[in-house]
This record gives sequence, structure tokens and C-alpha cells, in this order.
Amino acid sequence: MQKLFIFLILVSASYLATAQNISQSQMAMSDGINNAYTLSVEENVKFSKSVWKEYLGNFGRVKKNKQKELASLGASIGDLSSRPIDVFATFEKLGREETLMHVWFKTEEGYFSAENEGANEKVLAFLEEYKKEVVRTKVREELKKAEKDLKKKDGALSKLIKKNERLHKDIKNYEKKIQKAKENIQKNEKEQEAAKRDLETQKGVVEDVKKQLNDI
Repeated sequence: MQKLFIFLILVSASYLATAQNISQSQMAMSDGINNAYTLSVEENVKFSKSVWKEYLGNFGRVKKNKQKELASLGASIGDLSSRPIDVFATFEKLGREETLMHVWFKTEEGYFSAENEGANEKVLAFLEEYKKEVVRTKVREELKKAEKDLKKKDGALSKLIKKNERLHKDIKNYEKKIQKAKENIQKNEKEQEAAKRDLETQKGVVEDVKKQLNDI
């Protein structure tokens, strides 16, 4: 749990450091050259894509087009517009655990940009929420792993407890067997004494018979 706590501090610090780090520029995409929102994500491309698919999937179907963009056509994102929105996104490897992401938002009026302050602020908030979801997803995975490890350790402890109980039970059984063996030894020794006496008696009988035989 201590490792998980440290991880939470690190990812929170990482998010705060990159918050609001979203730029805009005209970039080529499947629909020509249009305004794109560019942001960095402190996770690898595979993870960033996975979270984006799930995040955007709440508003519409997401699939890869011929230009290898993740596109959602006619998405219903009420926080951005009352009309359907087309969203396109690409992902580039920026580092071992960092991704550069470009996103385009299109309505019937055109592509979202800083020129439309109201819509622009909504898009920035939408993308920041995605970055938060990246952090949340990572933390959920870490929590799941921590809970799995906890369950594993709890299972190991339960096995040790049961083994200890079996060993104590074995000791009791061994103690009973030892006590029974001691009783059997005492009985055996008494039986040996009786057998010795019978043997001596029988020897006397044999001697008497021999004497009778010699006297004939």
C-alpha cells in the first residue's frame, strides 16, 4: 500500500505539471489542414489510445480510419455542442512513457479553435478531463494490482495458518501415540516378567521329567 501511495503522489504531481499544456496549430489530417489541439500524455501510446477509446466511446463509436486516425463521426458531446461533432485523433511516441496527441473537433460550422472562445474553453476542459481519466485509469490499475497482491498475500497467510493448525494436530496425535506406546511398553515389560516366570516353571517341569526318565 505504501508503494501505491507513492505512485498516487507521483501521478498527481505529473498531472499538475502538465495541466493546461495544450497548444493549437494548423496540422494536416484526413480532412485537409485544420486546427488541431496538441497535448502530451504521461503514458505510452498503447495506454493513451486505450483510455481515449473508452473516454470518447461514451459519446459515440470510435474506429480507425484509412489515415490511421481514431475517428468518432457524429459524436454526441453535449458539453461541447448541441450538434453532432466529428472528432479525430492521432498519437505519436514522444518518449518511453510519453505520448504526443493531436485532436481535431469539427462541427457544421468548422473546426474548433481559439477564435471561438466559448467553444475553445469547452474543448480545453474536455481534453483536461481526458488527461484526468488517464491518471484515474492508471490508479485503478495500480489499485487492482495492489488488491490482487493483497489477496495473494492473504491466501499465503491463510495457508500458513492452516499448516500450523495441522502441525499442532499432528503433535497431539503423536503425543497420544507416544503415550499409548509408553503404556504398551509397560504392559510388554509385565508380560515379559510373566513369560520369564512361565519359562522358569517350564524348565522345572522339564527337569522333573528328565529325573523320572533317569530313575526308570
